[in-house]
Amino acid sequence: MFNTIRAISKLVLVIAFLNVFAFSVYHVNNGGTKLGPLTKPLQSFSQFPKLVMGVFREIALPSRLIKANPSIEMVNKLDYDLYGLHAHFEDQEWKIDLRNFKDDQLVHQWSLNKSNYNNSTGTLFSHSEPIAPILLANKNLILNNHETKNLYRLDADSKVLWHNKDYQYHHSISLAADGNVWGCTRKLVSLKNNLRYWDNHITKVDIETGKTLSHQSISEILIENGMEYLIHGFGNEVYEQGTDPLHHNEIEPVLQDGPYWKKGDLFLSFRHRSMIILYRPSTNKVIRLIHGPFINAHDVDIQSDSTITVFNNNISSLANLTIEDKNFGQADELSDMLSDLNVHAGVVEYNFADTTFRDVHAEHFAAQKIFTPTQGLHEFISNGDLFVENYKAGLIYIFNEQGLVFKSYANKVSEGGVEPPHWTRIYESIDFTN
Repeated sequence: MFNTIRAISKLVLVIAFLNVFAFSVYHVNNGGTKLGPLTKPLQSFSQFPKLVMGVFREIALPSRLIKANPSIEMVNKLDYDLYGLHAHFEDQEWKIDLRNFKDDQLVHQWSLNKSNYNNSTGTLFSHSEPIAPILLANKNLILNNHETKNLYRLDADSKVLWHNKDYQYHHSISLAADGNVWGCTRKLVSLKNNLRYWDNHITKVDIETGKTLSHQSISEILIENGMEYLIHGFGNEVYEQGTDPLHHNEIEPVLQDGPYWKKGDLFLSFRHRSMIILYRPSTNKVIRLIHGPFINAHDVDIQSDSTITVFNNNISSLANLTIEDKNFGQADELSDMLSDLNVHAGVVEYNFADTTFRDVHAEHFAAQKIFTPTQGLHEFISNGDLFVENYKAGLIYIFNEQGLVFKSYANKVSEGGVEPPHWTRIYESIDFTN
C-alpha cells in the first residue's frame, strides 16, 4: 500500500513538473520575461528539437530548389546592357553574382560564408537568402540574410567590413535619401490583454559604420496616426510563433521632391493588408493610405512624379476547397466575377493626381502565365521596358509594347532543379570608382 502511494505521489510530482515546464516554455516563447535569468536558457532548450530537424533539412535540402521545366523556351532579344545582382547557394556559401543579361557575362562575384553568421533566429544559413543586395560604386555590397539578425557590408573581395546584428531583417533593403540604408525588421510582441503578433519596424543603418541610426515600430506609427484598426481584424496566422497582420515587405525611399511627396518620405508595402502607405518620417505622419485592385502585393516603385507601380500577386487569402468540399454550395455568379484570382500576377499603376489605377502589360502576364503566390518583383527600365521576377517559376522576364524581349531562369539549372530568384537588383550601367 505504501509503495502504491509513493508511486502515485511521484507521478503527481512528475505531472506537476511537466505542467510547470510546459507553461514556462510557452511563456518564454511568447515573449514573456517573468522567469528572469531562466528565460534565454529555456528558449534555447525549447528550440533544440527544431535545430535537430533543421540539420536534417540542411542535409536533404542544401538549397531551395524548384523543378525546372525543360519545355520552356528561353528568349534573349536584348540589344542593350542590363546588369542583374542576385544571390544563389553554392558550395555551402551564398554567391552573389553581378551579370550582364545581354550576354550572360559574369562581371563580379562575392561570397558570404557561415563563419560570421548569427543564428539567433534559428533560420538555417542555406535558407537565409540575401534579398535585393545593394551594389556600391567601389564594389562594396550591402546585404542581409532573410529572416535573421544579419546585415553586412562586404568589400570587393568579400571581406566583412561591418556586421549589424541588432534586429531581425527580412525582405528587401534600400538606399535612403541621405545615403544610408533602410531595412525591414520585425519583432514578436505580447500585449497585456494576452494577445501576440509580429510587429514590423523600419530600421535605418549607417552605411559607413553599420550602426543602427533609428528603429521605428510600424504599429506605433499607425496608432499615432489614428489607424490602429489596421493592426487587428484577420490575423494571418502563417507563422507558428504568432500572427502577422501587416507583413511589411518593402521600403521604397523618395529620393527627390514631387507634387505629392517630399525627399525622405517612404512608401511602405504591406502584403497582408493589400495596402501601400506613403509615410513622412520627419513628421511621423501617414500622408496617404492606398488600397486598390492589388491583392497580397509586393514591391512598390516610384514611376514618375505622380505615379507609383505595385507588383500585384493577385493571390486570394480565402480557404481552398478540399476533396471533401467538392459538393460545397455553388456560387456561379461570384465565381465569374472573381475568376482572375490565383491565375496570373500583374503590375498596377496608381495615379496620385486622379487616384485611378490601371494594369500594365496585363496581356504579357496572362500570355506567359506569370503567377507567384509569394515574393515577386518588377522594375521599369529607363527605355520603358519592364523587368519582372517570377519567384515561383524561377524565371525573369523583360517586356515592352512590342512583346517579350527576354526570358530566362534567374539561376543555372542543375539536375532538373533551379533556385528561385531572390529579389534581383538591376542596374543599367556599372561605373566602379576603383
